[in-house]
Amino acid sequence: MLQANGEPNDSKGRLASQTEWQLLYNRGKDKEGFLYKDTIQAVYDGSLFYQWEKERQSSVKKA
Repeated sequence: MLQANGEPNDSKGRLASQTEWQLLYNRGKDKEGFLYKDTIQAVYDGSLFYQWEKERQSSVKKA
């Protein structure tokens, strides 16, 4: 997807988009290595960081 939608002479943009998706995948995947559609949608609607904060707070309270 990144290669098909990238500009041919935009190596900085290609590197930036690849880095963004890699960070999202590494942080958003589950234990089996899947990145779900809901996680990607949460990036675009702005609720992903709020979800992560709720998860972090609940894990801190349990510990």
